Amino acid sequence: MTQLNKNRIVIYGVFVAIYIVLTSIMFMTGRTHTVLIDNHAADDGSYRAINGMTVTLDRQTASEFFRGDRDKFSIKG
Repeated sequence: MTQLNKNRIVIYGVFVAIYIVLTSIMFMTGRTHTVLIDNHAADDGSYRAINGMTVTLDRQTASEFFRGDRDKFSIKG
């Protein structure tokens, strides 16, 4: 093998190692998702808003929603 091929193999190996480390970090920290709760009636009347409901996401404290309420939650998973 020439010196150029050895250098390429080392560089590719470093890139693979960096990729594996970044993938592991992303897996360990998790990804956050935004969940939107919108308790509004449809404009065309195809469904109505719920009069009262309790929503619990990702072991957070329960939130109570009435007609016209809207909120967003960030969950990890």
